[in-house]
Amino acid sequence: MRAEAARSCRRQVGDRWYVDETSVKVGGAWRYVYRAVDQYGQIIDVYVSAKRDSAAARVFFEHAIISAGAPPWKRVTDRAPVYPKLIGELSRRRGTTAGSTATQV
Repeated sequence: MRAEAARSCRRQVGDRWYVDETSVKVGGAWRYVYRAVDQYGQIIDVYVSAKRDSAAARVFFEHAIISAGAPPWKRVTDRAPVYPKLIGELSRRRGTTAGSTATQV
């Protein structure tokens, strides 16, 4: 409920996303936390998964795009090998422009 109440105070999601994942211990078990932040520092989406694989990354990206309302023009990622292929597939499916390629940092 609090998250929904705060959404009205947020600005429109930017078109440049910084995406990464990290591992945290939750309830004694290691989990992977995926997150996307726009160029303004606004958190777009967070996803917690038991696995770090392409299926979890796909669920995260699809949910982030739905919550943002549109796919980003540019994505900056860490060097996780799953991202380039996944981003290419999602871009082709959604018919986004050539500027929607991933940049790895």
